Amino acid sequence: MQPDYVQIQPNNALLNWWNSIWDSLNPFTAIARFIRGILQGFIRDISTFIFNTLEGQLEDFAIRLSAPPQSWPGFSLVSGIMMGPILTIAGAILAFMITVDLIQVLIDRNNSADFDASNLFKWIVKSVIMILIVTHSQLIVYGMFDIGIQAINNTTATIGTVVNFGEAQNQIDYMTDQYNEDVEIGTLMAVLALMAIMALCVFGLIVCMFLAIFGRFIEIMLIMSVAPIPLATLGNSSFNSMGFNYLKTLFAATMTGFFFITAFGIFTAMVGETLYQLDFTTAGGPVWSVVQPLFVVIGHLILLCFALFKIPNMAKSIFGAT
Repeated sequence: MQPDYVQIQPNNALLNWWNSIWDSLNPFTAIARFIRGILQGFIRDISTFIFNTLEGQLEDFAIRLSAPPQSWPGFSLVSGIMMGPILTIAGAILAFMITVDLIQVLIDRNNSADFDASNLFKWIVKSVIMILIVTHSQLIVYGMFDIGIQAINNTTATIGTVVNFGEAQNQIDYMTDQYNEDVEIGTLMAVLALMAIMALCVFGLIVCMFLAIFGRFIEIMLIMSVAPIPLATLGNSSFNSMGFNYLKTLFAATMTGFFFITAFGIFTAMVGETLYQLDFTTAGGPVWSVVQPLFVVIGHLILLCFALFKIPNMAKSIFGAT
């Protein structure tokens, strides 16, 4: 008769205890855990820098662009030039054009044989208006900027309610959890490399924003410095195209800040939407499905850097400034 064999069931608690002891003593496991911790720490720090920089730059960008001209460095110099020698030249040009208009009024009707006094009254009113425009050219420039500043402030308030990197930060926090060993080291290395490239692109974006903002400041101050001269030509039918084109150029320069803020807001919204697709919870998935959104964000960063320098020409084209 065959003896009955009793199948011994392994003790799961004991087996788990032995596995934990073996993992703690296994040098390869310890090295892998050490490398994973270093990679997770770097990724966490870089992602925090990127998200905080993008959110902070929007506010800083808006503050710099919405600053009135009176607070800009060098404004007193530009104001002195505009209301000093430039105003003198504009006064001479205006006097010449007023004189030409007066002569035209006098000889318009059969060499003064059929003189109409109403035309003289129109000339007086027109001359007074043009003198007021030239002498108050600084206020006209300020009024143009108030329109641009109002548009920038309203746009910034709208963008601030849309931009949100919270979900992307949650995914990064999951991946960099010190107790999370589901994410492969290879995936962490790929994410770290792309995060480092993103950080460099963000730094490049800051430099491009700095150049774009201060390039705009210099352009606007140069436009402001000669304001009385083109405004003096508004009342003359032969030369008023100069004045109208100046107003278009000035308005395009003021609205450039609005386009800057809008472009940056669109960019941050696209980045937030792209990073929302990050999903590190599917352990063992292909690396490409994890790093693809990061490639897209890098592309957005590079495109925004180029777009910042094309916006001034686009604004002039929209408002018909030549």
